Amino acid sequence: MLEELLDPAGVGRVLSASAALDAAHPVDVPHHYLTLLGTDPASTAQGLGLGLLRDTLTVVDADGLPAYLEASNAANVPLYERYGFRVRSVIEIGGDCPDVYGMWRDPVVASSSPKG
Repeated sequence: MLEELLDPAGVGRVLSASAALDAAHPVDVPHHYLTLLGTDPASTAQGLGLGLLRDTLTVVDADGLPAYLEASNAANVPLYERYGFRVRSVIEIGGDCPDVYGMWRDPVVASSSPKG
C-alpha cells in the first residue's frame, strides 16, 4: 500500500520512522498501548481529547496495568504529564520529522480507606 501511495523516498521515511518507534516501544512489561488520540480540528480546545484520555485511563487503572503512548507534539508532553505520564525516551525520527516522546504511566491504584 505504501508503494502505491508514496514515492520510494517516502516509503523509506515511513519504514524508518516505524522502525524507530518499534525499537523504542517497551516490551519487558505488559501494558496498554495508547496508539492514537485525535479530535476533529473544528473541535480543538474543547477538552474532548483529554476527556477520551481520562476515560481510557479509568479502564487502564481498573486493569492495574501501566500505559505507554507516543507524543508526536512536544507541546502535548505537559498535558500527558498532568495525567501521570513521564517521558521514557525521545525518539529521533530524522529528516524533517519532529522528535517523538515515548511516555510511560504506572497504574494508579485507588487507595481504600480503613473502615472503622
